[in-house]
Amino acid sequence: MLVAETSLKKISIPHIELSRKICIGNSEGVLLDSTNPSGIMIKALDIAKKILQEGLEKTNEADFAKEFLEYWKADKRCVSILNDKGVSRRIFAYKIENTNTLKGNWTYLLADDEKEAYFWAKNISSSITLAIDSILLPLDNPLCFSLNAQYTVNQILTLLKKNTSNNSWNTFKNLLRQSKLPILIAISFPTEVEKKENRALFGVIIQIPAKRDLIKSYTAGFRNEKVNAEHQL
Repeated sequence: MLVAETSLKKISIPHIELSRKICIGNSEGVLLDSTNPSGIMIKALDIAKKILQEGLEKTNEADFAKEFLEYWKADKRCVSILNDKGVSRRIFAYKIENTNTLKGNWTYLLADDEKEAYFWAKNISSSITLAIDSILLPLDNPLCFSLNAQYTVNQILTLLKKNTSNNSWNTFKNLLRQSKLPILIAISFPTEVEKKENRALFGVIIQIPAKRDLIKSYTAGFRNEKVNAEHQL
């Protein structure tokens, strides 16, 4: 079932894919009664109606966090052997080479410990190289926001600060002050308030701006190569 394109221009509703298809259930492990096609259609329409109604009433917004990775459009994929809880800290991000033994297009390995990372690579007959400075920011609460809104950097930072502890946030800011771009910021958070052990992990690579005038504006007053990542953000 598809939602009319014009209906989604100003609202965002969970369980509706970019193709406008309504996801009414898991496609794996579902048994359908082939002798009752009309009953299947009626049930599917009822579920779709419920999804749309709850979306318009904003009573199912928490489902965005539960299925965050389904909405996150990533051009690079990471394998994580991190402990993605605790306080913000530096982590290691490695470029994965020789990924024939891995199913899927995996680019980076995120790890807390160098020895564990190289042991992991050895076990799958692969090799890794240190790729980019990286910081982990674990959040305490689910991360929810509108898919149709555009956020400024300050609004995003405010949202992250709201959902983490003061200790972790202050550590994160200190790490940014000690860093330079480019940098990978990995963010983890619980997908449900009741089940905080279920977590999502995603990352953003922040590159050095290419425009000369923008570079001049954020480096004003600093010596060459002394501008920290927090100031650049």
